[in-house]
Amino acid sequence: MKRGEVMRIIVTGATGFIGSYLCHYLKARGHSVIPFSRTLSEAFVKELQPDRYIECDVTSEKLSHLRASADMIIHLASANEVISRSFRSGIEISVVGTKQLLDFAVSSGIGWFMFFSTLQVYGTEPEGIIAETTPIRPQNDYALNHLFAEQYVAMYAQKGLLRGAVIRPGNVHGRFLSPTVNRWTMVPACFCKEALDSGMITIRSSGKQFRNFVSLENVARACEAIIGRFPDENEIYNVGSNQTFSILDIARKVQRIYRELFSEETELIVAGDEPHKPNLFSVSTSKLMHLGYRPDESCTLEETIRWLFEYLRSNGQRSV
Repeated sequence: MKRGEVMRIIVTGATGFIGSYLCHYLKARGHSVIPFSRTLSEAFVKELQPDRYIECDVTSEKLSHLRASADMIIHLASANEVISRSFRSGIEISVVGTKQLLDFAVSSGIGWFMFFSTLQVYGTEPEGIIAETTPIRPQNDYALNHLFAEQYVAMYAQKGLLRGAVIRPGNVHGRFLSPTVNRWTMVPACFCKEALDSGMITIRSSGKQFRNFVSLENVARACEAIIGRFPDENEIYNVGSNQTFSILDIARKVQRIYRELFSEETELIVAGDEPHKPNLFSVSTSKLMHLGYRPDESCTLEETIRWLFEYLRSNGQRSV
C-alpha cells in the first residue's frame, strides 16, 4: 500500500497504558484500529467502536490458528518491569509472544510490524547523548528480553517476511485512558499514590539517577511519523524528550504540587545510598525529526502529576 493512506492497524496491549491512548489517537486520525488484548471489556469496545477486535493472549497456541486482514501491527503486549522480575514470565510474554505474533503477521499477510521496546537497552543509568548508534548494554531481564524481541523483528525483516520498526521510548507519562490500566509502580504515579495514601514519598535509592520522561501524546506522534515514512526493512527509533530529571527531582515536584493542591506537607524519605553519583544524559530524536516528528512541548510532567492527583481524588482516594 502507499504511504499516507488510511491503514488497518492491529494494536496489541490495546487496553494498556500506551495501547489504549494509541488506539484512540490513531482512530482520531482516520485509521481503522483493531484492538488486540487478552480481554476487552464491553465498555472499552463501546467507547472505541472498532469494526473488529481480537481477544487472545500473544502467548496462546490459539494465535497460530488466527488470521486477520490488516496492514500493520503495533506490538505493545510485552512484559513490564514488574512482570519481568519473573524470569520465565518475562521471556514467555516478551520473547515467545513477539515471535508468535510475527508468525501471525506473516501467516495473515500483514506487511508492517512496529515493536515497542525500551530505552533501557542502553543501560539503567546511561550517560551522554543517547542515539540509535549508542552501544547497547542491557542490565536487567526487562531490557534483555526486549532486546531479544527486537532481534526477532530484525531477523524477520532481513528475511524479507515483513518490514519492521522498533521504538525505544524513555519513561512514558500521561493520563490513564482505560480503567484496566494499573501502572501505579511507575514514577511519578507511585509517588502521587503514596503521598495520598500515607502523606509520605519514599525513594528506595539515593534518587540521584536521571530518567528521561516522554508524554503519551509525543509517543503517539512518533508512531504517526514512522507510519508516514515506514522503513523499507527494519529501523530503530529512540523516543525521548527534553524532560530529563533525577528521581529526587520528580519526588520534589510531586511534593510541591501536593502542597499546592492540599495545603499540606508530605514527608520525603530517601531510603537508599546508591547510585552515588548522577548519570547525566539526553536522548537524541534527530532520526525521528527527519521523518517529520514534531513533539508537543506543552505535555509536561507537571501536568501529568496534577492529573494523577485529580484522578486519585475523583476515585475516592482523597477529598479536599
